[in-house]
Amino acid sequence: MNIRAVLGAVLVGGESKRFGRDKAAAIFRGQTLLDHQLATLHAATITQLAYVGGNPRAVVAHGAVHVPDAVGGRAALGPERSALLGVLSALLYAESAGCDRAVIIACDVPLLTSATITSLCNALESAEIAVASAERSHWTIIAARTSTRPLLEHQYETGVRALHEALTHCAVLFMPVAEHELVNANDQKTLQAIADSPSAHG
Repeated sequence: MNIRAVLGAVLVGGESKRFGRDKAAAIFRGQTLLDHQLATLHAATITQLAYVGGNPRAVVAHGAVHVPDAVGGRAALGPERSALLGVLSALLYAESAGCDRAVIIACDVPLLTSATITSLCNALESAEIAVASAERSHWTIIAARTSTRPLLEHQYETGVRALHEALTHCAVLFMPVAEHELVNANDQKTLQAIADSPSAHG
């Protein structure tokens, strides 16, 4: 795999209603969740990094660039914050940056490992999309070929907003991942529990 042809992107455009404040700026193990996720991507030797959605931030780790939500080269209209929109925005930017694939992860799964990210990338040798999966599939931890963007964009333009529904039209590989890696920090109490868990330090 040519790692230089891979974009690593973190989705930060969610509204964080249950969290009560900007989730990507919450602190986990001494750094923001956004910076933590960027560091995990970087540890997988992905050097082209971005964060997608929301507003630009003054300082982020590893020189990651801000990518606004956009569809077909047009800025997204209205307050929509769907994961499909974030994935489309990441894939569009990946193409413009000369990448033929992207690893796209949510900001709120801090136990995700660089080894899993590498495995997701490698899975694209035999699939168009690779999705992290344990007891359930985690649709915001994926790797995708940029060639899937037109098909996903068509789904979006016809009214599809659920990422898993749009992906049914692609060749998807569900990659087994340890259950603890996919735990979401949906609220501040859960984030603290994740930080205190043995998995966070092992």
